[in-house]
Amino acid sequence: MSLQVSQSPLKHATNPQTPEPAGATVPLMSCSPNDEMLQDLIETDRKFFSAGAHNQPIGPAVVSFVPEAIDLAAGCVIHSVDATQIEHPRSWVTQVESVVKDLGASLVRIYLGDHLNEERHLCEELIRGGYTPRREQAFVLTNAPEPPRPGVSFLPMDPSDDQMWVRANEVHRVGGIGSGIYAAPSDKWTALMRTRCAHEDMDAFLVTLNGEACGTVATLRAGGLLRSKNVLVDKRFRRHDIGRSVLSLLWTMAMGEGLSCIGAFAAATTPGTHLYRGAGFSEVGGQVEYSLTR
Repeated sequence: MSLQVSQSPLKHATNPQTPEPAGATVPLMSCSPNDEMLQDLIETDRKFFSAGAHNQPIGPAVVSFVPEAIDLAAGCVIHSVDATQIEHPRSWVTQVESVVKDLGASLVRIYLGDHLNEERHLCEELIRGGYTPRREQAFVLTNAPEPPRPGVSFLPMDPSDDQMWVRANEVHRVGGIGSGIYAAPSDKWTALMRTRCAHEDMDAFLVTLNGEACGTVATLRAGGLLRSKNVLVDKRFRRHDIGRSVLSLLWTMAMGEGLSCIGAFAAATTPGTHLYRGAGFSEVGGQVEYSLTR
């Protein structure tokens, strides 16, 4: 099985670590294999939120925002929260809400661990404040999946290639971006992904079937893990084994780079959970997003 790309997808050969934004201090967890893979996945989320964004501390946490996408759910996120350093949860939450309001965002999104003991007091304060929790399951694949469907391949998306992003936007327009508070106009979502891909930590690919654009996917790296991010398949190509083929091609990419696994986050109510479980991924933990629309 070969991974078909028009050029090398790597922007960096040695997988450098993105510098921690000022104010971000995240405690290390124990070193079991599952914990390490979970922490690698969380690190890829930090890289994704930070890529192409303004990153500023809010106490022992970071807010990452892209002014041009501030009205999108992905355009403003609070992450890298060290809850052990928050003595007064209500005061910190009030500070967060004030900052988000000043930025012009209507949605507050705060990412925490999977109900760890040291974060419980903050979780409880968020629930009292009307926040809605959504658990995202962490999935990893450590064994080779089935080969991809013949004809499915990747085209690297160069941030400077206007025509490539026009093709991607058409996939996004037909496929639809999110639902509910996560819904986004295709043009704004595509522009945000293009901004993030200009950063060295993130790559994006147009998925094609026999040369016809049928989906998109992004990748990030941390430790020995290749992250599958934002797999989207054009509605006209769904139920044609495209999603599973994307994961198979990502596995080949990861093995070619000397990495040990691929991984992803998916909320229980989203199609991603079914996709990853069906492809043989195992759950290694999770994280929780707390959101509040103001």
